[in-house]
Amino acid sequence: MRIGAPASRLLQRAKTGTFGGVKEMISCHPERAPLWQIIGVSLLWAATVGGLIFLALLFSLEVTAGSPASPRVKWAAMITAALVSALILVIFVRWDRDRWHWVLTEDCLIGGKKGRHMFPLASIVKIVPGLPTKVGVFLALNRFVHPGLFAALMVERKHAVVLKFVDGSCMAFHVNPCVGGVSLMNALRERLGDRLDPLYEYSLDEVEALKYADWNRVIRA
Repeated sequence: MRIGAPASRLLQRAKTGTFGGVKEMISCHPERAPLWQIIGVSLLWAATVGGLIFLALLFSLEVTAGSPASPRVKWAAMITAALVSALILVIFVRWDRDRWHWVLTEDCLIGGKKGRHMFPLASIVKIVPGLPTKVGVFLALNRFVHPGLFAALMVERKHAVVLKFVDGSCMAFHVNPCVGGVSLMNALRERLGDRLDPLYEYSLDEVEALKYADWNRVIRA
C-alpha cells in the first residue's frame, strides 16, 4: 500500500472500535477559531483578493466592450468577485485545516478529517526530534521584522519531529497546538521509541528540503 493512501474506511472502523481489534485511539484536531478572527480574516480577504478579482473583471469587460462599464455591469462584476473570492477562501481554509486532523491507532497514523491519508507505523523507519535550525529566506526575515514570531517558530521546530518513511519520503510532524495534539505526539514517541534518533545528523539535501517544510505534509523523495 502506498504511503499516504486514502484511509477513510479504516478511520471509520477506528472510530467505531473495530480497527484491528483496537478499541482505543488517540486523535487531535485544530481549535475552532474565534468569531472575531473569522470575521477579520474574511473582511481582509474580501478587501484584497475580492478587490483584485473585481478590478480584473471590470478591466477585461471594459476592454472587451471598448467603453466604460455601466452601473449594472459593475454590480454584476462585484457580486461575481465576492462569490469567487468566498469560494477560494472556503477551499483554502478547508485544505489548510485538514492537515491538523490526525488519528493514531495501534498500527497506523491517519491524517485528514476524513482519513484521506494513511501511514502504517511499520513504514516509519526513523523519528528525528527537532527540525534543522536553518529556515527559508521569508521566515528568516522575521528575525528582524518580528523577533517574537521568529522565536515562536524556532520553538515549534524544536518540538516537532521528522518522520522518515521507508520509501525515502519524510514529513515535518507537529500537532502540539491542536486539541489532543500533545497526547498524540507523546503516544507516537512512546509507541515508536525504538526508532527515535535524537543524534541524527541531517544531510545538506535534507536541510534544504526541511527549511521550507510545511507542517504535516509529505515531502517526496
